[in-house]
Amino acid sequence: SRLPSQPSSDIASDTSVPQVADSGDAQATTLTHAHVGSKVLVVDDIALNRLLITRILEGHGFLVQEADSGEAAIESATEWRPDLICMDLRMPGMGGMEAALRLRNMGADALILALTATALLAEQDDDGELPIFDGVLAKPFLIKPFLALVTRLMNNKCNESASTVMNSASSSRG
Repeated sequence: SRLPSQPSSDIASDTSVPQVADSGDAQATTLTHAHVGSKVLVVDDIALNRLLITRILEGHGFLVQEADSGEAAIESATEWRPDLICMDLRMPGMGGMEAALRLRNMGADALILALTATALLAEQDDDGELPIFDGVLAKPFLIKPFLALVTRLMNNKCNESASTVMNSASSSRG
């Protein structure tokens, strides 16, 4: 079965949203078991896009909140403190680039994944990154590459946190 799609959707469906972690897909299982309960803020001005991303993430055990603008993203991220923000870049009013920059300047430590049209990828640096973002995914995107990127970002954050804790414990022992 496929996710519902409409011509205006920026998300292409290549698979159904798994309801069970042990589907045989090692990446999906790793994501679900390692990150159940992690908080994700989904920011997009198109309701259908927010709904699809929310269903995908909730199907893998994430807690999800939604925002429909850059302004709403800043407010929600400040109050809720998500682990990851999936941020559309092109929105009316404050776009995702400005919202992400403001969040970084405010000291937000959430991972921020830019969801963008291919035309905006020209703003990447030499390494193919948008410097204020932890990852970039061009729309439309397929579910499996989206989940693989979320997995990689979340695993990197967990590894960095564990390393920081270990380094703190080592230095406190003298």
